[in-house]
Amino acid sequence: MESLSLSTLIILTLVAFLSGAIDSITGGGGLITVPALLATGLNPIAALGTNKLQAAISELSATLHFSKTVNYRKIAIYIVYTSVGATVGALLVQVTRSELVESIVPWLLLFSLICFLLPKKSRTESQSKFHRLKIMAPLIGFYNGFFGPGTGSLWSIGFMEIIHLPPKESVMYTKPLNFIGNAISLMVFLFSGKIYLMGTVFMGVGSFFGGKFGAHIVTLKELPFLKWGICLVLILSTISAFCR
Repeated sequence: MESLSLSTLIILTLVAFLSGAIDSITGGGGLITVPALLATGLNPIAALGTNKLQAAISELSATLHFSKTVNYRKIAIYIVYTSVGATVGALLVQVTRSELVESIVPWLLLFSLICFLLPKKSRTESQSKFHRLKIMAPLIGFYNGFFGPGTGSLWSIGFMEIIHLPPKESVMYTKPLNFIGNAISLMVFLFSGKIYLMGTVFMGVGSFFGGKFGAHIVTLKELPFLKWGICLVLILSTISAFCR
């Protein structure tokens, strides 16, 4: 596995902090860290694998921050569904050409952006439909394991548009499901040896504190900030993906 200089590792740590904060607020932090890892010269599979640990740490940090406000009884079985999807995705990407992955992702992001911009009805948490996670959880879990970047945004959109939660609650419920998807796919990458351990150590530190910082912001900001933050991340991510 490739080795990186100390200065490069420090830069990646700062990138991971920013990514962790963004991931906690809007999702999509991996859309910053994966390109940064690729820019260091790591091969695509190693970049995806290395990104998994820092992403898992960021989500764990935010999950712990929101632990008292999330009703885990509502999503317990769907954590299992997410785990299954993430496992299948992480195994499949090991044998898939990176060119194919890169050609699919922009269209997934564009689809998410269109869904987000469609007119929405006013909803409250009492109208939530958690049973719809039965289909959504394994699909997003698969995407997380297969690629990863943008998963947080997909979860947030799903919780708002399919489960019918308000934006702030959507972000909070996103965290444990995104964490388990990252953690399960990380195990697959570790087992296959497709991970740069030194990079994960440095980025993990930055990601942990970035996740806590972003989670703190979520508890302070209201609906418009979160809603348009997610939209901005998706627009930039989609444009970037099509321009690659």
